[in-house]
Amino acid sequence: MKIPAGSRADGKLRLKGKGLPTASGSNGDLFLTLQIVMPSSMSDDERKLYEQLAKQPHQDPREEVIAKAQQG
Repeated sequence: MKIPAGSRADGKLRLKGKGLPTASGSNGDLFLTLQIVMPSSMSDDERKLYEQLAKQPHQDPREEVIAKAQQG
């Protein structure tokens, strides 16, 4: 899941259809409360470094868990 830029601590996000099963057999919604800790100040150079890091390819740490869940 991606956290939208500018999200604030205690903000709420809704993941439609990712919650617990309902009586009708579908899945309900999952609601998340964000707990975000940001540096008190960030220089332009630091911001650029974070942006460069975000663009680098990386393995999804949940890849194995998702594959197992899809198998049954």
